[in-house]
Amino acid sequence: MAYTQKFQQLADAARSRVEEVSPEQVDALIAGGAVALDIRDKEEHDADHIAGSLHVSRGKLDLRLMSC
Repeated sequence: MAYTQKFQQLADAARSRVEEVSPEQVDALIAGGAVALDIRDKEEHDADHIAGSLHVSRGKLDLRLMSC
C-alpha cells in the first residue's frame, strides 16, 4: 500500500519517538491502560483484531493529517 509523503514522514517521526513492543507484551499493556490503535482497512479489522482496539482507518487518519 502506497502512503502519502506527509503520512510517511509523520509515521517515521512517530516511530522514532516510541518504543516498539512485542506481541507478547500487548495484553499486559492494554490491561494497564494502553490503547491499541488499529489503522487497517475496516474489512481487515472486522475479520480479526485485538480485543478492545480502537479502529481508525489509515485513510481517515491520513485525511486528518493532511488537514493539519
